[in-house]
Amino acid sequence: MADFAECARGAAVARGEALYIVGGCVRDLILGVPLHDLDLAVEGAADGLAREVATRLGGRVGATSLFGTCRIDVPSKRHIDIAATRRDVYRHPGALPEVAPAGIIEDLARRDFTINALAVGLTGPLAGRLLDPTGGVRDLEARRLRLLHDHSLVEDPTRAFRGARYVSRFSLRTSGRWKRSLHAAFRAGAFHRLSPTRVRRELALVWSEAEPVAALSLCARWGLLRQIHPALIWEPRSGAALRRASWCRCAQGPCGAEALFALLACTLPENRREAFCARLGLAGSSKEAVLAAAGAPARAGRLLRGLPARPAGEKGFRRLEELAGWSPLALSVAQCVSDAGTRSALRRAMALWEKGSPSLSGEDLIALGLRRGPAIRRALRRLRKERIAGSIGSREEETAMVRSWLGRRRAALP
Repeated sequence: MADFAECARGAAVARGEALYIVGGCVRDLILGVPLHDLDLAVEGAADGLAREVATRLGGRVGATSLFGTCRIDVPSKRHIDIAATRRDVYRHPGALPEVAPAGIIEDLARRDFTINALAVGLTGPLAGRLLDPTGGVRDLEARRLRLLHDHSLVEDPTRAFRGARYVSRFSLRTSGRWKRSLHAAFRAGAFHRLSPTRVRRELALVWSEAEPVAALSLCARWGLLRQIHPALIWEPRSGAALRRASWCRCAQGPCGAEALFALLACTLPENRREAFCARLGLAGSSKEAVLAAAGAPARAGRLLRGLPARPAGEKGFRRLEELAGWSPLALSVAQCVSDAGTRSALRRAMALWEKGSPSLSGEDLIALGLRRGPAIRRALRRLRKERIAGSIGSREEETAMVRSWLGRRRAALP
């Protein structure tokens, strides 16, 4: 990232603007955490500087936020965010801020935590200086998460979710101001004013943490989950299910935040899940996927109950067939939430279904004499059913069975 910072510094010098590395980037530099993206603030026009930097780096200016932050996408697939320094005004609890130009010190004073109210001057009169007007470095050394003022969470309650991420990620502790601000936000109804999009985004960010269960446990302990839906509960089994899910989300299951939404929905009574989805702004296929996955553990238990190790009849095969038709999300949630017996039975069932996959393809069946069309699908299904039942077990046996079907059919012709 040093090359990107030097390029941006050169562009700002040419334009006569004061430029700073700000926020989490400075925090991570102090902690020795590798930087993947670069956050810059300029006392000037962010869009003009962004275009200049993009030209120098061979990148392009991508999305621009509501608050004027310009994102530069560079060929290395990293990002540079350039924002104009500003002050924020919140008209009511949970509102998005109204912004106005300001200097770097005011810009740092509007931020969430002291450990993010940091800047390093790249150009201008403060070039080369570390700016720490709120004691963020001292708080980092003390492993303390401190808000800038008591109404911080009233103004922007999403900072509470961010705080849970930082506390778990950096092993921090909160101060007395945290409790006061959190209770003030609850009394003001600030969390209920958050739009579904913002709530969904904060949960997705928590889920993207390297260790999301610790952050989610804090969200539950602080009462944040009940602010999303009053019936959301947190039990020991919730943490266990989420630990299994956080492992399998990239190893074998879905990586998106829909997995978290479905796992949280599992803790709700079935008649409350629609309202939970509405609070997150889920609609269409996303909503259907989450609701289906939330109901998967109970359905899996019913389908697997009494299922023999090698289902030989049509009824047992249909149960396996239904399970195999589930989405990866539903299967993963069922595997994470169900009891140990059901999890074991589900793994065996899916392994059996996979092992029962016919060796012959549709083209092979056509070469043997079957007509194209629905007959191919029916034949492949029957072959799988016979393999699962143990009647056949090799390609040669499959071929012989298909030829016997064709022979019987020809013998029946007048």
